[in-house]
Amino acid sequence: MFQLLIGVVINEVMYDPRGTESSAGLYNEAVEVFNEGDTTVCLTGWRIGDTHDLDPIGPFPDSAVLSSCPGCVLDVCIPPGGFGVVLDRDYTNPSSPDPMPYPFPSGTVLMSVSDASIGNGLSQGDSLFLVSSAGDTVDGVGNFPETGDGVSAERRAPNMNSFLPSRSPSGNTLGYGNSITCPYEASVRAISVLTVGEEYRALFVVRNGGVEARDFNLTLYRNSSPDSSITVSLSPDSTDTLTFRFGPDYVGTNEVSLKLDSSDCFPEDNFAFLHFVVGRPSLVINEINYRGTEWFEVYNSGEWPLHFPGMVVGDATGRSDTFSLTVGSGEYAVLTGDSAFSERFPGVPFTYVARMPRLNDTYDDLLLSDGTTLDSLRYFRSWGGGEDRSLERVSPFLPSTDSTNWITCRDPSGGTPGRENSVSTAPPSEGVRLGREIYSPGESVSVAFSYPFRVERLKVVLYDDLGRKVREWEFRPNSPVGQVAFSTEGLWRGLYFVSVEAVGKGRRTRQRLRMAVK
Repeated sequence: MFQLLIGVVINEVMYDPRGTESSAGLYNEAVEVFNEGDTTVCLTGWRIGDTHDLDPIGPFPDSAVLSSCPGCVLDVCIPPGGFGVVLDRDYTNPSSPDPMPYPFPSGTVLMSVSDASIGNGLSQGDSLFLVSSAGDTVDGVGNFPETGDGVSAERRAPNMNSFLPSRSPSGNTLGYGNSITCPYEASVRAISVLTVGEEYRALFVVRNGGVEARDFNLTLYRNSSPDSSITVSLSPDSTDTLTFRFGPDYVGTNEVSLKLDSSDCFPEDNFAFLHFVVGRPSLVINEINYRGTEWFEVYNSGEWPLHFPGMVVGDATGRSDTFSLTVGSGEYAVLTGDSAFSERFPGVPFTYVARMPRLNDTYDDLLLSDGTTLDSLRYFRSWGGGEDRSLERVSPFLPSTDSTNWITCRDPSGGTPGRENSVSTAPPSEGVRLGREIYSPGESVSVAFSYPFRVERLKVVLYDDLGRKVREWEFRPNSPVGQVAFSTEGLWRGLYFVSVEAVGKGRRTRQRLRMAVK
């Protein structure tokens, strides 16, 4: 708004002290004044206030304030590079519900006004003015951000009429340099992934939150591996939207992250993640306990770790609170909103999900999302499961929505949270293996595989004991290790031969196994 070349600025405003407006707000409002000049400035005859009331500034009148800050100065003269704080006149009132809450550093100049409040009482919508003894408006500020209870609004720089909520753990820096004043500060924010034909476009926004123009060096990662480097030139408060294009060359849940190469004042916002699914997801819902103690498990079948700072769980009626989740390659994560889980499975690590929707006993939808739907299904009681007996997924490579890909847990404990499902088949050191040799009609046959190459296509052909082809399935796991399954529904009882052909990376191998339906 205004600023004369005197070197004194309104630097911080505590318009919402800790506590209710009718209590702490009567005692603990404060305005910090900073002398950025190279000479001492005395505020004798100066006034401070809002559009309704300008109050004369004087030394803080009660020396009791020195009990909490023996090195503070009760004066109106601010040395070069020094800070003065204008306090409510009743700051030291023993009736205050939060007496003298600010930990001023030694040397802070403490002042007050002649009135009961600063201006007409401070508020977010105020415009504040600092007026010299000659009647000149030395500084005028306004448009304060919403800060929250007990958090001040700090000025970003003396030459910028822009305020942000304090990032100090105490909620303010009254008498200190501002926590948000940073010459070098960039933030990276994820927007979305757009699908255009077979192309995936990841959009990020980079913002210069510092007070100087800068070049920011960033690295783009795809599935935890560096993909490219980018330099962005930004003036203060400006942004740039970056678009990165990817083809469908990695099947599964892909992770794209953009990270600032060098740390700045606030490293917690120096990176962001986006995800998109090519073909089938590699982060899958792997086990569900929908009756009794409610929980479910996710599994990362991909070859890279996945990070989700903004994950939610949903069902047909609602969504959970946002939570953070990291799942390594080949690892499991258990999610629950049920406090009884730790008693049901002592020692099993889990992520507590606040406001996780209750799972219905007969059927329900289950959704995993971070803005992109990562996996989802609608389960039915007829699929399996029961009272504290989970519903286990047979294969992460088959659709979540396929009822034959789910079986009631066989483990005596009723569930296998955080470990391999009881219905899974451990892969051999190399080749293929069936879950067992004898099946009942209608059961699913699990086929575990392990090869020294990425299997792009797995072809399973079933023959009867006379060598006649009965059925054929084709899977595209795009993984060197995994498990698929097929159903025996409709097969006659008898002996069968299973031919499994694996193709990938210029390699082709075939293996024949025997099974029976009885």
